[in-house]
Amino acid sequence: MEDSVKKLLVPVAVLLAAGSVVLTWARGSQHAQLLNDARQLQGEVNNMQVRRLVFQRLAQDLVLYSQQNPNIDAVLVPMGLKNAPALQQTGQPTQQRPQSPGFTTPTTPRR
Repeated sequence: MEDSVKKLLVPVAVLLAAGSVVLTWARGSQHAQLLNDARQLQGEVNNMQVRRLVFQRLAQDLVLYSQQNPNIDAVLVPMGLKNAPALQQTGQPTQQRPQSPGFTTPTTPRR
């Protein structure tokens, strides 16, 4: 009886071992693909960070340049890089647009 159990258990154990090897290999190749994707995405993130720093430096240079040449303010103000210049007090009331239901005016200025 023990011989028949051994003859049955050995092939089952071999099949289980082979199955676990196949599953481990498949999972490992999937893991390797995910690592490659992560490395590629990290490179793209690095490129984005470099571009962001370049654009920040350019924006700072433009704001400094606008101190010498205020004509560029017409470009910087709509982009939010510089606050609009304060209007002179003329004594005339400013016109406000009517408020629609559910519309609230933002209280913080845009940068």
